[in-house]
Order: sequence, then structure tokens, then C-alpha cells
Amino acid sequence: YALGRGNFARVDLDDGERTLISSGGLLNGPSGARNSLAIGVDGTPYALVNAGSNLARLVRIDPETGAQTLLSTFAGLPSELEREPSGTLLVVMLQGPQVFGAYDLHRFDPAAGTSQRLSSGRVGNWPSGLAVARDGSIFTGFDSDSFQRVDPVTGIVVPIELDYLYAASPEESLFYTSLSKGKLVGQRCPGCGKVYIPPRSACPADGTPTAEEVPLPDTGKPLAF
Repeated sequence: YALGRGNFARVDLDDGERTLISSGGLLNGPSGARNSLAIGVDGTPYALVNAGSNLARLVRIDPETGAQTLLSTFAGLPSELEREPSGTLLVVMLQGPQVFGAYDLHRFDPAAGTSQRLSSGRVGNWPSGLAVARDGSIFTGFDSDSFQRVDPVTGIVVPIELDYLYAASPEESLFYTSLSKGKLVGQRCPGCGKVYIPPRSACPADGTPTAEEVPLPDTGKPLAF
């Protein structure tokens, strides 16, 4: 399944073809808003949709008819939606743009229609991931590279350290070394002629290895990021 702005579709994994199942109604929201999707234990799709005015809707979608059912509303900005093994849903809500990094974690029972706030917290950046382990443990990730475990019963948040080593590729080394000297350097694809910055080992468009270094000005128009 795929959830876009105001649209919910089924995607064929073999050919990538999309079939629109539901559109508009409760799935509508502000332009550029972040929405999330989860699939229940019985295959029922659930959508967490930004409703505007610092509110979010939790919507159940019938995968056959496309009928939309409003289950609950939550205060804040929607961030993450995930299903637990028991069938309950976990909802991460940002407390609002004026409270940077503050969030609430809720558990919603679709069968009973009840919601419980498990935990609240504040981190250096926005929540950017939510996962449930087989034993029911809840893990949240954040844009600031922090990683936490939330006790599913008490809601106690336990910080987890994640250390790793990163080795730059030759192309990245060229880019960072040039930056340290106040220069911007990209690489040109010999096939299509496109110049990429940061440099890459191969052209994303045709797979041709890139080797030609191209000095670039400090102004330009971003096409993708």
C-alpha cells in the first residue's frame, strides 16, 4: 500500500502499478504535511493524517471499498504510526512546531476505540522512526542520531548509545578536502554529461563510472537534495 496526500493506493510489487482505493475525505490535509501508514494484524490499513490546526486524524480504510472511518484525533503534528503484535497501534505525535523536539507516544486500541498516552519526552530533534520488536519492546529513533527504548508498560524511556565508524569513499574524500580549501568540486558523467555534487562513483542515471573532476561556482540552482 501507498499513502499520499489525499490518496491511498494498492501497489503491485511485480510491475509497480498503482490502483487507487480511496481518495479525499478524511485523507485530505495541508500541502507538504507528513502522513503515516500502518497495516493491522488482519490486513486493515490505518492512516495517520495531518488535519491541520495542530491536529491529526487516525483513519481506518476498508481495503476493498475504500470507505474511511475516523477512529480518533490527536493533538500535535503526526510523526509515526506502527502496529504492535497484539493489534494495538502506536502513534507518535510532535507537540507542535513551537515546542521543538517535544513528542508524545500514544497506544490506540482499534477494537475498543480507546487511547492511552504511554510516554512524553524531549530530544534534540524530531522523531524519525518507530519500531516494535517481537517481544513487544518499543524503539524510537531521532534525526539527531539518538536511539531510545520505551518500556511498553511503564512508558519509561531508556536512552541507547549507537556508536559507529564512517569511512569516506574516494569521491567523498575529494569533496570534503575541496570544501576545507573553500572550493566546490563535482564529477561529470562521460555518458550523459551531467555533473553531480557531491561526487559519486557512478552516474545515477546510466551507471557510467564518473572520474572527471569539475570545479563549480559557489552559486547555483538546486534540482534535488
